[in-house]
Amino acid sequence: MDLVNTYEKIFETVLHNYTCDDVELNLLHFEFPVHAKKAELLEIYAKLVKTINGDDVVYLTNIQKFVDGHGATYISGTVAEPDLSDFEDDFHGNFSEFLTRCFKDRIDWYRISQNEELGKFPHGGVFGEKLELIV
Repeated sequence: MDLVNTYEKIFETVLHNYTCDDVELNLLHFEFPVHAKKAELLEIYAKLVKTINGDDVVYLTNIQKFVDGHGATYISGTVAEPDLSDFEDDFHGNFSEFLTRCFKDRIDWYRISQNEELGKFPHGGVFGEKLELIV
């Protein structure tokens, strides 16, 4: 596959890969070469997760975790602006590799599902079901 290097093309490529499959969004949909700013790739990933699944990818502080009787993990915390100084340079490689490396050892980044009973609180607080960042 050709190198994809614009925000729109990267977003469209993942969306196309997703719509061609009958499976949940996963790393296979990101299996293509990209060249873009790391911060932009994070933004694209978060936008895709929101567009496709309705979930939020957020950086949280003041985190509290809860496990319900069925084993689902819920989290609450305050959404904060992350320090993206590590993401100012370009990434040239496979988008799925970037995501794997990016989230491997990072704490405080979460993918949360919010439904009618869960959601946003005043002052940037959120509560929702904790999901895997990447599958």
